[in-house]
Amino acid sequence: MVSAPARYSAHAPDGGRDLLRSVAAGTAGATGEAFFRSLTRHLAEAFSAEFAFVAELTGDPPTRGRVLATSHPAEDLREGSEYDIAGTPCELITRDDMVSIPNGVCERFPRDEFSVRHGLDGYLAVAMRDSNSDQLGYIGVQSTRRLEPTRDELAAMAIFSARAAAEIERRRHEAVLRAHEAELAASRVRIVEAADEERRRIGRNLHDGAQQRLVSLGHMLSLAERRLDEDPAAASALLEQAREQAALAGDELRELVRGLHPAGLAEHGLGHALATLATRSPLPLRIDVMPERRLPPAVEATVYYLVSEAITNAIKHAGADNLWIRLRERDGGVELIARDDGKGAPSARTGHGLDGMRQRLAELGGSLEVATPPGGGFELRAVMPEGDR
Repeated sequence: MVSAPARYSAHAPDGGRDLLRSVAAGTAGATGEAFFRSLTRHLAEAFSAEFAFVAELTGDPPTRGRVLATSHPAEDLREGSEYDIAGTPCELITRDDMVSIPNGVCERFPRDEFSVRHGLDGYLAVAMRDSNSDQLGYIGVQSTRRLEPTRDELAAMAIFSARAAAEIERRRHEAVLRAHEAELAASRVRIVEAADEERRRIGRNLHDGAQQRLVSLGHMLSLAERRLDEDPAAASALLEQAREQAALAGDELRELVRGLHPAGLAEHGLGHALATLATRSPLPLRIDVMPERRLPPAVEATVYYLVSEAITNAIKHAGADNLWIRLRERDGGVELIARDDGKGAPSARTGHGLDGMRQRLAELGGSLEVATPPGGGFELRAVMPEGDR
């Protein structure tokens, strides 16, 4: 056992002030792991104790401790290690903010293997609480000699437990911030990837549709031009085919543009855009509930795309005859429910279209759920905040 020399008399009248000055000087300017290690080292020196430590409590209710720092690392008490608090004096700290056992720990807690193995008969611990008064853990001191702190020393320990609790809270807030930053970075990557995929989709649609028709149109016009003098009838037929190809190419380009941004949405609102979508839908689209006022542009566009996806799923996967739409305001946001009377379409749950919708909703702070309700059919339920108007 390593035991540091005493820094002051444990029963001196100014022991609390000495403890406060000693530990404050030793931990000044330290943060994170450096603070915890400095705190335990100076507490052990101040109390002439073999061990001082800082531990977090884990579990609900707490049943284990996790060592954040210790003054004299041992194989069975090292940083990051966990231990059961049942049957040890540490268990008492879950009920009291301060535990002081001057001596007799080994006899009173024979199941505490660590204390018994090292002959640590004196125990002192002070709880750490966060800004909401929830217990985070405790700082503790253990000694082979009698450990009987004065009232001032206990007050000084309480000050350092509050400082240690603030350090733990700071670390946790930083961890949450780093997680948010990582998620934001990942979200940006997903947005870029989605944009790239959308460009590839548009390119494929142009190549496979309108572009091929325009190429064919050029060939037909060239043939018609060559046959115009020698075979006017054949040239006329080719020109008729060219007109048909031009009309089809125009239709495909209009559909592609509608897929990029819903036609008339910004000018006339969501109700008009959905009504237009319903007239083009191969199956009846029934809109049960609709907000009277305009929603934020991003929300309206997302609702439009969700309804378009619901139509696609109902036709391609569910074999449905009808589709019902309900859009209502709820808890500062909007809820969209799209339900068809098809066969359930379990494969649509993980399709690329719905995956894209989930990502779009996540970027808005919303969520998407799909299910096959009792009685059959397929239901899509999306919830999203309205955000800034």
